[in-house]
Amino acid sequence: MHPNCRSKTRAYMGEEIEKTLKRRARNPVTGKNEIIGNMSYKEWLNKNKITYGKDTIDKAYKMAKNKVYDSKQYERYLEIFGKKEIGTLENFVNIKYNNIELWNYFKTRARTKNCLQEQLAFIINGEKLFIPKDVKFDTVKTIAGSSTDKPIFDIERLITNYGGTADEWRKRAGKVTSDKYIFDIHWYEKDAIQYEPKLKTRKERKK
Repeated sequence: MHPNCRSKTRAYMGEEIEKTLKRRARNPVTGKNEIIGNMSYKEWLNKNKITYGKDTIDKAYKMAKNKVYDSKQYERYLEIFGKKEIGTLENFVNIKYNNIELWNYFKTRARTKNCLQEQLAFIINGEKLFIPKDVKFDTVKTIAGSSTDKPIFDIERLITNYGGTADEWRKRAGKVTSDKYIFDIHWYEKDAIQYEPKLKTRKERKK
């Protein structure tokens, strides 16, 4: 017995009865249980590779192995893209393992979730300053729009200028910390893309 072990304990029924017992295994492609007799794991695996093809079985094994991780990853992507775009867990898994181009598209966008996507320029006391793109936010939260009970006051303007529907838009806030300051930044977001980022406040970092 070991972590993630698939073994079970049961009573030994005696040599004669043991010979008549029929072992079962879950078909890696159909997901249904099937009788495999006294076939060893290696024999069962090779049989399925011949029946369905090595690539199909390797993919099915990978999907089974990553089932828990994929479920947690789906929850993270659901927060970023929403169910309207990412779909159900089954749809998410299908994209991940069967549509590499679309999966790479989602991965690229997901990586920018907690980053400033474009350089943010601003002027303080007449001095031109900026926060460079790709800076990581310390914290990010949704303050209005989708997934909240607070509406976005500029929603009609956003839809007119950038498209989409009201339930696709969110107003978000995040903090960027430098050696000296903490910047509070707000922006509108649709499909994990930032629009109209603004510097709301800047305060000196406590030492």
